[in-house]
Amino acid sequence: MKSLMAALILGLFFAVGFGMLLGSCFTFLHTRQFLQNAVETSGEVVGWDPDPHRYNTYERRIRFQTTDGRKIDFVGDTMKNPPCSWYAERSVSVLYDPQNPEKASINLFTSLWLLPILLVILGVFSMTPGFLFLVSRIVGNRKSASTRVGFDVE
Repeated sequence: MKSLMAALILGLFFAVGFGMLLGSCFTFLHTRQFLQNAVETSGEVVGWDPDPHRYNTYERRIRFQTTDGRKIDFVGDTMKNPPCSWYAERSVSVLYDPQNPEKASINLFTSLWLLPILLVILGVFSMTPGFLFLVSRIVGNRKSASTRVGFDVE
């Protein structure tokens, strides 16, 4: 019974890890496609908005101008607590989709690639115990099968 419970728990870890790796592939491809179509421009931090989901945390509000002259505001990915007043009116590099300018991102490695990297790391760590358990069961079954066959010839 303990072996079955361990197998179920490790199988769950393996499944969760596999899901994270799939999610990482999806976010990687999504980011890569965004970068292929994105236009780079300069934007400025115009303020800090309180994060509605986290107490006492703030998100950067960034404004930029598209190539056709529209001014777009968006909330950046990074959060601060407390917000830095010296960050206001600071110039930042912005990437945006020309077909959908509201879909924008700060042009930082962490803003673009942190999620896919974290999902890979967490996925590998989650899958490892399940993978090792699976390998040990396969190796254990092969060893027990070879001892059952026997090599005594009389």
